[in-house]
Amino acid sequence: MISPVDNFIKDFSEAGADIITFHPEATPNIQDTINLIKKNRKKVGISLKPKSEVRLIEKYIDQINLVLIMSV
Repeated sequence: MISPVDNFIKDFSEAGADIITFHPEATPNIQDTINLIKKNRKKVGISLKPKSEVRLIEKYIDQINLVLIMSV
């Protein structure tokens, strides 16, 4: 997990990433991060740690391309 994630989105986009996945805890504003990734013409993923609440991302489901559930 990289935090704050927004500082790295442009670099990952320019490096050739097709999808950028972030943890909701790595950004002060989930919507702004989604918008920034889309502005860079990349697909959006959100990663949830095992103890993360699904409710953190429920309202963004229709805006993202991937939900990654981390496991141990």
